[in-house]
Amino acid sequence: MTVKELSRLKDLNSEIDLLEEQKDDIHYALQKMPANYATSVTGSLVDAPYTQHTIRIGGVIVGTADMESYAEKRRELKEIKALIELRQQECFIEYTKLIRFINGVGDSLMRQILTLRFVNNLPWVQVAASIGGNTEASVKMAFKRYLESERNQNETDTIQHPNGASNYGREQDADPAGDIALREHTGKIRL
Repeated sequence: MTVKELSRLKDLNSEIDLLEEQKDDIHYALQKMPANYATSVTGSLVDAPYTQHTIRIGGVIVGTADMESYAEKRRELKEIKALIELRQQECFIEYTKLIRFINGVGDSLMRQILTLRFVNNLPWVQVAASIGGNTEASVKMAFKRYLESERNQNETDTIQHPNGASNYGREQDADPAGDIALREHTGKIRL
């Protein structure tokens, strides 16, 4: 994964926070509009215990000059809520990808660094303090070296076949026993 891919969860969470602020602003504007009507009444249950309580009722006064503005704000609010839900779904997908990637890292210290930085969204100083015995610079350098080694590993793992197929000749993809068994069973060679 690249730094950009690792940071996508943080970026999505920041976008959701921004959308939540916009939603709150619109909600506040709707509450302050003269077309919005709310009051409260008291009532009780029909059956025992007959406890009296306050009931809030509200609605929109029809025929006011601000009715179109009110309707527009309601549409904006609905759109922002839908967008927040979409971004939350994207967040879940990115979180799942990130956790799978981190769990696939062989080095415990690097898993901790990646989790603290990209899942918990801590600054490098706090990542170093959480791990203990490391400085901000040493943690950044370890992360940078890890990404370099991953990139180098991916470059050596991907060998292009002359016809454009990737991963040609990778030992982990080769299954000679399976090919032989398939050949014996079907009389054909699996390509």
